[in-house]
Amino acid sequence: MLHLMRWAVVRIPSSLRSRLGLRPRLVRRSILGREVLVLDGSVREKADYDDAWCLACAAHSRIVFDVGSNVGQAALPMLLTGVPELVVLIDANPQALAYAAENIFRNGLWRHSQFVCAFVGATGGDASLLDCGHRCGRELLSATCCYGG
Repeated sequence: MLHLMRWAVVRIPSSLRSRLGLRPRLVRRSILGREVLVLDGSVREKADYDDAWCLACAAHSRIVFDVGSNVGQAALPMLLTGVPELVVLIDANPQALAYAAENIFRNGLWRHSQFVCAFVGATGGDASLLDCGHRCGRELLSATCCYGG
């Protein structure tokens, strides 16, 4: 009976797992020809235009700020290239940021990543980070980033 119960939990669809507050299951995916172990639903199974654009930008960057990183769908491939020295994942949702961190740590890419739980706001050509009240990455909250516009 226990075996059947275990099977039932594993086979619950991702959308239902999310509604029930259950952690996504681990799955193997291939990204840039490298097999990774990630939480289900946190990376696309097939690359698209956005992935190519992010990788092209990262290929010419020492530091990448992934604003609105969510579960790290763009950050993980960038980190796998080994090009950026640092990818800073910024998201206001601590659960999504925790999933991104788990995927990155699980695949040994943590040395080149930092996590900031914050909102990003912009006024007069400067973007600044606004603390969400969580402890992760507070040392980066005083950073100000300029953007074109």
